[in-house]
Amino acid sequence: TLFPYTTLFRSVLESWNEQRRRLAGLYEQGLQGLDGLRLPVVASWALPVWHLYVVATPKREALRAHLDQCGIGTVIHYPKPPHLQSCYSEFAGRDLPLATRLSGEVLSLPMSPDMTDTEVAEVVTAVRDFFAAGG
Repeated sequence: TLFPYTTLFRSVLESWNEQRRRLAGLYEQGLQGLDGLRLPVVASWALPVWHLYVVATPKREALRAHLDQCGIGTVIHYPKPPHLQSCYSEFAGRDLPLATRLSGEVLSLPMSPDMTDTEVAEVVTAVRDFFAAGG
């Protein structure tokens, strides 16, 4: 083979993907049933690798501030709806209310194959505490 490390890389990548899937399962278990928080939905035929774990809430900014106070970093990957980004300027004149609404609600929780169950549990607890306090 031209690339002797290909097999090793594939093995490591699959291991990371498995760990992310497991962590996503912990998030799903721990965050279910929170009124006002939408979790990712996965089609039955899909096998995601969970590069990101993105939730949605109309209270995104308050949740993000709460998590920040708890020492938990989050990311807003797409703060501007796609149709308003310069690379999609041909769509700028369209009214896309769902895309616009979601751009103000989505929040990426920490996700890494290096995370531990304890770290995911800390995120889950902080999110649950936020909503329990009326978030």
